[in-house]
Amino acid sequence: MTGPDAAVLTLDRVCRHFGTYRAVHDVSLTFAPGEMTCIIGPNGAGKSTLLNMICGTLPLTSGQITLGAQSLQGMSRDRIARLGIARKFQVPTVFESLPVADNLRVAAGKGGDAGWLAEVLAMVNLTADQGLQAGNLPHGKKQ
Repeated sequence: MTGPDAAVLTLDRVCRHFGTYRAVHDVSLTFAPGEMTCIIGPNGAGKSTLLNMICGTLPLTSGQITLGAQSLQGMSRDRIARLGIARKFQVPTVFESLPVADNLRVAAGKGGDAGWLAEVLAMVNLTADQGLQAGNLPHGKKQ
């Protein structure tokens, strides 16, 4: 989501506890449209936990995450991704022997929805590569 109407992502007193262990405690941040922000810290500081909460992988213990005026609480990961919030892992994981199009179908849990597939392939600039074995793609395209 970009441009003048892009929504601001806000974390308000976000916490995630695992029993008595406080992985993330009382974090408040605002991410403005077009802004690049880095979350840094040592191993175990809660960076991945924070990202997992923003993307909907982990529920919050307390606090609120909103995109514009819309709360992300209780929203599914795919719904949050459709709003423009997703996580990209450092090491790409693809089924190297499968074609690119099949990798996307597997990742999304979708079958033969050709319209959806064409839209996603175009969005990630892989339309021309959809029939290639994913293992033959350069690293950047695997990402």
